[in-house]
Amino acid sequence: MNPIIFGKDQTERIVNISFKDDYIHYFQELSNGGVSESKIPFKPWALSPKPHKNTIRLKGNQYYKYYHEFQSYDDFYKKKYKVYDLDLYTVFNMSEAFMIREGFTYFKNMKTEEVSLLSFDIETSGLNWERDDAEVFLITNVFRKQGKLFKKTFCIEEYETQYDMIRDWCIWVMGKNPSLIIGHNIVMFDLPYLMGIMSKIGERLILGRDESHVHFEDRKKPRELRKDGSQSYSYRRIEIFGRDIIDTFFLAIKADISKKYESYRLKSIIAQEDLEKEGRQHYPAEKIKANWSNPEERTKIIQYGEDDAEDPIKIYDLMIAPFFYLTSYIPKPFQHMIESASGSQINSLMVRSYLQDGYSVSKTSETFAFEGAISFGNSGIYSNVEKVDVSALYPSIMRQYKIYPKEKDYNKNFLMMLEYFTLDRLANKKKAKETGEKYYKDMEQVAKIFINSCYGFMGASGLNYNYCEGAAEVTRYGREIVTKAVNWAKEKQFTIVNCDTDSISFSANKELTEADRKDLLEDLNSLYPELIHFDDDGYFRKVIVIKTKNYILQTPDGKIKYRGSSIKDSKKETVLRELLNDMIQALLDGRFQDLNNIYNKYVKACYHVDDIKKWAQKKTITKAILKCKHDPEVRLNELKVYEAINGKSVQEGDKIYVYPAIVGYNKEVKVYKNGKQKEKLIPNEKLKMIEDWNNDHDSGKFVGRVYKTVEILSNVVDMNQFVDYTIIKNKPLLEKLINE
Repeated sequence: MNPIIFGKDQTERIVNISFKDDYIHYFQELSNGGVSESKIPFKPWALSPKPHKNTIRLKGNQYYKYYHEFQSYDDFYKKKYKVYDLDLYTVFNMSEAFMIREGFTYFKNMKTEEVSLLSFDIETSGLNWERDDAEVFLITNVFRKQGKLFKKTFCIEEYETQYDMIRDWCIWVMGKNPSLIIGHNIVMFDLPYLMGIMSKIGERLILGRDESHVHFEDRKKPRELRKDGSQSYSYRRIEIFGRDIIDTFFLAIKADISKKYESYRLKSIIAQEDLEKEGRQHYPAEKIKANWSNPEERTKIIQYGEDDAEDPIKIYDLMIAPFFYLTSYIPKPFQHMIESASGSQINSLMVRSYLQDGYSVSKTSETFAFEGAISFGNSGIYSNVEKVDVSALYPSIMRQYKIYPKEKDYNKNFLMMLEYFTLDRLANKKKAKETGEKYYKDMEQVAKIFINSCYGFMGASGLNYNYCEGAAEVTRYGREIVTKAVNWAKEKQFTIVNCDTDSISFSANKELTEADRKDLLEDLNSLYPELIHFDDDGYFRKVIVIKTKNYILQTPDGKIKYRGSSIKDSKKETVLRELLNDMIQALLDGRFQDLNNIYNKYVKACYHVDDIKKWAQKKTITKAILKCKHDPEVRLNELKVYEAINGKSVQEGDKIYVYPAIVGYNKEVKVYKNGKQKEKLIPNEKLKMIEDWNNDHDSGKFVGRVYKTVEILSNVVDMNQFVDYTIIKNKPLLEKLINE
């Protein structure tokens, strides 16, 4: 194994690395099912730019060139808050610090299914363990090892107290000895709830492989797991000695790159992925407490809990592969891989590549704004369109032009990593095609994720080996490469359709044969060096360009692909997406005369609503919405969503559907110059959830939304043909249309 890629230590089948009492303990799951434990003395370390007492000079001349070992963790802990004041570099998590220094990683020569795991779920009397009447009714479990499943349910009815039940559960878990503890939302709910309950009697939750208690992170501010630029989840890290915690709630957020999930709740994901088992027991969580004493209902609740313990394994198996296999390279504990960003992971790899061999380590550089990729769209409708793109443009540029943090990375480790993962991806892609085995597809995706993260790593802040100048250089080369392709197409008298970062589309103004397309691609690629290579990305019968990054592709067999947020907006009401689809189909078919009829059909439908969900907007529940009742600076839009919830049980990240409702009228009196008065009724509107629909929707609002949706196509259709029925003077025309 390449020590730069995998770390210098070759130990295989490590499933956990934990620190205790100045020793690193690492655990291996053996192929025969056994678990071994090894113990290594370990002293925390820090790097400094200047020599201090008991420092060792590292090789090379990077910023952090002096290495210091603390005598013990207690010594390190006393001084760790001075790290920034003293301009030191260290890693506060001892397992990660050990892995970086000594070159250890998890899961070498292992597959995802080889690691034992326990999935659990609890059912409680409520959400707050601090209440005097808080109680755990059930702990349901599924243990998996070497392909075999074992299920176990702990029920409060079988114990004198809930404390006895929780103790018994802990003993059982330690007996099964899983390497992974998994569950859905267990970091923010299940484990804190269980720990909170036991704290009431002065006890801890004992789950460690050494029979130690679960450690709940003590820090001033909670960590934040980012969902996107506007939303994050607050949590405190939980650690169990000898085991890693994989929260499938966190996993789903990290894996949901395309943001396809309606909600990150367990049952919502299971249903959306079509993983729900036939006959699965459902039960409203808010009724568990009230119905627990009813034996018939209790039986249903128990079955509900048991099904809830099975489902996280399905999510784990569906999503974990890229994170699992990447962990065999990255010097971070497995559970940290779910929480950390790709830039942080590559940075750890880079730091290890130097420190494990006694080399000095670089310091982060300041970042700055720089020009990005070239992107434009020429609005219109085109026929016979060829689309070409550069495979892995930015990684290819870095490899071709040797772009790496030269002043920092004097051993060229970054380029070595990029080269390794690029070639590994190609090899696994070929094996996946030849064998059809999922393992090779998973490994190909791991390499793809890594190489596609390298550009972002260079431009990120706070990382030892960032290189903003290099990131700017990459985008400059990217613009030059694409501009050269655009000029080539123009010289061929082709019509440029659009261009986006690594691709261009052009119309030859005639039908192209496969031979024509192959010759054109060869001619285009002759303009570039070896590693910059355009590929055929499809030939399309029709292309509609709405604006930059927003276009529609129609393949020769009639299939339609949408690109861009304005036409793919998942938050847009279902009926408006249908309207847009109908309009686009008419444009693709050349049925321009039908556009106005389609528009009027949907306007009329605003007044004949039989399924309110089709007209509802999707809203995501955020922290700001949940807290807006007590926020003096609350925004009106958030307050409207909060009022629409109307006391229903929701949690951060949930998606709800709301519609504009008329809940009465306010009188408005207008006084004219001649003294005459006219009374007018103004609708009093609010948002409501679709569960509360009572035929009280605002059809006028729907009409406005229909017109706004058609306006999306304003660059390719004449908007003068559509009557804006929201304008008062057009009200008679609207009434006539409705009554037709």
